[in-house]
Amino acid sequence: MHSMKLHGPWMLYADDKQSEPERIKLPGKLTLGGNPVCAPCTLRRRFGTPTGLTDSDHVILVFHGVTPFAIVSLESQTLGEIASESTIGFDITPFLAGNNYLQLAFKETAEPVGVCEVRIDIADDSEIRTTSYPVINP
Repeated sequence: MHSMKLHGPWMLYADDKQSEPERIKLPGKLTLGGNPVCAPCTLRRRFGTPTGLTDSDHVILVFHGVTPFAIVSLESQTLGEIASESTIGFDITPFLAGNNYLQLAFKETAEPVGVCEVRIDIADDSEIRTTSYPVINP
């Protein structure tokens, strides 16, 4: 299995009224001007489709330690919801374009927003069955 971390840059939209996003890197609790960011807020970034994929490869978007509740989208496709310190993966292989647009939308809460890790794992058919985390096929 091969992994690629998506640490940054991410664009943070702290609320609906913010005209310019803040450029940030993950992992960590989100802050603006030293103050914690609470939801609602949105994180967005682009990433290229991995090269050299074979027909048996799966591209898995993996999240670990996302707090609080967030909705994950790739392009215009909602992949699912995440809300825990655990690890979860989404098989995004059928949704990949050349330049992919990823979004995490955090719903309103007083809890500070944090993301421990976002990465892409590339696994073949045998490896996807033995991951240490659940893989969802959206």
